[in-house]
Amino acid sequence: MKMVSKKILAVLLAAVMLPGALAACGTDEPSAPGPSESDAAGTETAEADEDTVYFGYYRIGKDALNEELPKGYLNVVIVDAHPGRKEETADVIRLMREYGGKAWLGVWDTVVSYASSDLLQESWRENLTAAIDALAEQNVLDGVLGFYFDEPLLNGMPKETYKKLTQYMRESWPQLRVLTIFAVNAIAPNVWSSGNDQVLDPETLAYTTDAGFDMYWEVSGDGLSAYKTVISALKKRFGRDDFRVWYVPCIMNFGGKSDGTFPPEHTETMLNFLRNEANPGGLLCYAWNISNRDGDLGNIGLDEMIAKGEGPWTSLYDRLVQIGRMITSGPLFKIVGQPVDYFGASGSTATFTVEAQGSGLTYQWYIRTPGSARFEPTGVTEATYTTELTEETHFSRLYCIVTDAFGNTIKTVVVGMYIN
Repeated sequence: MKMVSKKILAVLLAAVMLPGALAACGTDEPSAPGPSESDAAGTETAEADEDTVYFGYYRIGKDALNEELPKGYLNVVIVDAHPGRKEETADVIRLMREYGGKAWLGVWDTVVSYASSDLLQESWRENLTAAIDALAEQNVLDGVLGFYFDEPLLNGMPKETYKKLTQYMRESWPQLRVLTIFAVNAIAPNVWSSGNDQVLDPETLAYTTDAGFDMYWEVSGDGLSAYKTVISALKKRFGRDDFRVWYVPCIMNFGGKSDGTFPPEHTETMLNFLRNEANPGGLLCYAWNISNRDGDLGNIGLDEMIAKGEGPWTSLYDRLVQIGRMITSGPLFKIVGQPVDYFGASGSTATFTVEAQGSGLTYQWYIRTPGSARFEPTGVTEATYTTELTEETHFSRLYCIVTDAFGNTIKTVVVGMYIN
């Protein structure tokens, strides 16, 4: 739920914990030629970043970035593409580049006019070209991932306009990607249907390379099922599997819930969703700073909450640093192969293996033999655990905890060994 739609969302959020919103769509073809100077000026192709997974904050400024980037956990930020802010934007991109990071270009103010029926300024093509040329002239275009949209459909943009914009962007600057965070009601109206009658489809999304949604429901029970429904629906709306999926952890004092219990649970759930993606884009955490506290919603940014020095919020911040270091170090820490049950003859060797990816991985296997009250460490610290299957170990249960270089841990499924 980003600032541009807060007037709409303040009404919609009155009764429920609202899914964060964002959307995009369209259908015309561009009628003007693409820019001449900037397409190849010091840029990388979108494919060059295809293996990188990203971690960043919404609404974090240059001063805060100067403090946070040296901690080694941020590698993406959203900046304003408007040519009138080119110096400030270029400075932030240079700073990100210094630490190996990238920037998305927010283009709403550059192209949108609420006075137009299609929501486009007459000079939107020229404005985009000027924005990209300005960055190319300052030799920072290589630090740009692509274009960013926030809730375009929820904010009144017709699907046809969205497609027109994204088509023009991708055909004019094919090295740059397009990320849009969509409204839940444009993805899965059966989950949330308020405030939008446009539903996404493959034609609308033809030129979108990266996508996600923000949704701040509870992450257990029916709430967790709703998230899974939206994720599945998003992929069906695309009709293809080559786009990158992003998630938006809630890291703010959401709706005045200052006890700090919701953001850690939400963050861990979004991280687990990301780990399950074949094409993970990254985590964009909402939000570092909320200068006006999101009006009637009562939301307060993480920066203000951690400044209070209260335990839940400082613990959340420490956890975000840990997650960010894991993500930005690459590859994304996750289990890619679970151990499986072993069935064999008495006296045979039972073998269990976990396959994981990440930085500086260590392993610890745990076992609970029949009659034991709890799992105990085996002392085995390799990816593979072997033991003799006997009458005494028949029906034993095992699992492994994998830890990366930054202290992140993942537990495998619990498996067993059995005599045939």
